[in-house]
Amino acid sequence: ALCLFYAPLLMISGFTRNQLLYPVKRAVYIHGVYGDNGAYYAQLLPETLPEACSDYSFRTQGSFPAQDYHPSSFLTFYTDTAALEAYARFYAQLDCQRLVYNPEAEDGDQDNHHMEWFCGQMKLDQTLTEHMVLYWFDGRYPKGILLDEETGLVAVLT
Repeated sequence: ALCLFYAPLLMISGFTRNQLLYPVKRAVYIHGVYGDNGAYYAQLLPETLPEACSDYSFRTQGSFPAQDYHPSSFLTFYTDTAALEAYARFYAQLDCQRLVYNPEAEDGDQDNHHMEWFCGQMKLDQTLTEHMVLYWFDGRYPKGILLDEETGLVAVLT
């Protein structure tokens, strides 16, 4: 009886960091929030997490329906080089800009600005380096995928 009571509490309390719930949360976000438009977001969020996956976090953020309504999702985890390379090949095929951080760029550099904005939205506390690549989907609600070859970070903002 105690297990039946505490099991749901453990799932809910660790909802953001529980890797077992990723497929369910992804499906609810894609199909429940976006419905017929879900295919676009389905390609941005990995279908499954890689076997080598640590420090996982996936949270969604709703907003009240309004003119600028856009529910967002924030996925971060660390993985190995093989998975990073697979993600890089996949995202390079999509219609987006591939931005590499340039520490020597002048202030106001648009590519570096996008990377700084992305890291701010994702609340990443890492220092930007030339090992970071951002696949940037510009639009009314910018989206992106950051891959850090040095640390193994994968960060997805939709």
